[in-house]
Amino acid sequence: SKDFYFSYTYDITSSLQDNVSRSLQLKNEYAFNDEFVWNTFLLTEFSNIVKRKDWLLHLSYGFVGSVSVRSFAFPFSISLIARRSRFYAGTRYLKRGVNEAGKTGNFVEIEQIVEDERIQAPGKISISSYVHVRGSIPVLW
Repeated sequence: SKDFYFSYTYDITSSLQDNVSRSLQLKNEYAFNDEFVWNTFLLTEFSNIVKRKDWLLHLSYGFVGSVSVRSFAFPFSISLIARRSRFYAGTRYLKRGVNEAGKTGNFVEIEQIVEDERIQAPGKISISSYVHVRGSIPVLW
């Protein structure tokens, strides 16, 4: 399908804040957000067999896009990552509200990342992230 995405170098299942805090705390680099990994069932068995965790490919369903913008002020890039939850997903009129497990129907997390592309000091970057979440109406359906 054209709506499944993955990255070899960046965890697109987690927000920028989660990725940065995990790298600063030197935690497990393979701690993906299970809610947005659509092939979790297949990876569970395979991860018990494989010794190299970098062979595992975590698929996320949604949208990933990035564009560089050159303005009069300074160059910057805008990235948009939309992650759809694998829990309680379905068609618009069949999956609404909240299920008994507390999962909202058709939950999507959308992250907008803006990065200043001007030359900076080594090890320094200017980056901003805004995360927006949405789901269907919060009523038990």
